[in-house]
Amino acid sequence: MNPILDNQGVLRVGGRLEQPTFATFDMKHPVILPKGHAVTDKLILYYHEKFGHANRETVCNELRQRFHIPKLRWAIQQAVKSCVWCRVNRCLPQTPMMAPLPVQRITPQLRPFSSVGVDYLGPVEVVVNRQWEKRGIALFT
Repeated sequence: MNPILDNQGVLRVGGRLEQPTFATFDMKHPVILPKGHAVTDKLILYYHEKFGHANRETVCNELRQRFHIPKLRWAIQQAVKSCVWCRVNRCLPQTPMMAPLPVQRITPQLRPFSSVGVDYLGPVEVVVNRQWEKRGIALFT
């Protein structure tokens, strides 16, 4: 990395980008920050929130314009995992595990519908077109 100290005593990345006039001093010599430090983590969360809880590459590109952080993508991933807004708004529902099959379904030489149950319930009053009507319910199992 060839680190250098600037006029304020900040550790920066040295390099061969001395000649371009279009690049700022921060772009030529980004500040070196340690991974896993509290200030580094707060800075990553600030950029993550500043760009609207953006994806990892957007935050990585914006941070690399001014800072050099080792293992930056991993640090951003850890910051996104701790972001409450992202955890709430980007969660995906998990499908529940199916129950085990009953004995009747896996017993060999047992024909379908060999045991059927019928339950009848009623009368039950329901509203149809603002009028109460009586209905019956049949449940086949």
